[in-house]
Amino acid sequence: MSAETDRALRFRNYAEELRVIAASDASAASREALLRIAAEYERMAASLEAIEKSKIATGQRQNPP
Repeated sequence: MSAETDRALRFRNYAEELRVIAASDASAASREALLRIAAEYERMAASLEAIEKSKIATGQRQNPP
């Protein structure tokens, strides 16, 4: 697994944890903040996956097994 793929997976896990915490939070303000942060982690994960695909497409990295 490449560094980008590994980091993207961690970011997606962080986002899921934040969504779980947000679901149990009684405060609307903190719930919204947690969901915004989770969405940012998802965006970062998508960016890392795009970088990995670009590296594969340009031959900078071999296709993962």
